[in-house]
Amino acid sequence: MARTPRVVALIPAAGRGRRMGLGENKLFQPLLGRPLLIHTLEKFEACPVIGEIIVMVGRGEVARWRREIRAAGCHKVSRVVVGGVERQDSVRL
Repeated sequence: MARTPRVVALIPAAGRGRRMGLGENKLFQPLLGRPLLIHTLEKFEACPVIGEIIVMVGRGEVARWRREIRAAGCHKVSRVVVGGVERQDSVRL
C-alpha cells in the first residue's frame, strides 16, 4: 500500500506592519471580528492534504498567538515559534 506523504504547511507570520504604519504585527488586525492570521489558518485547517501547520511569529508574540489559535480551534497547528528578521529567515529556521 502506498504511503500518503506528510504535508506540513509553514506559515511565516512575523510581519511588523511598518509599511502600514501599525504598531503591531499586521496579522493581529481584525477582519470580520477575528485576526487576519486566523482566517489564513482556517483555510489550511480545511485542506485535507495538510497534516500539520507550523506558524512562525514575531518575538514576544508566541503566547498571544497560541491563545488566539487555541480559541479559534485550529487543531493542525502543532507549533508556534519565533520567526526570523525576514520572511526567508523564518522559513529557513
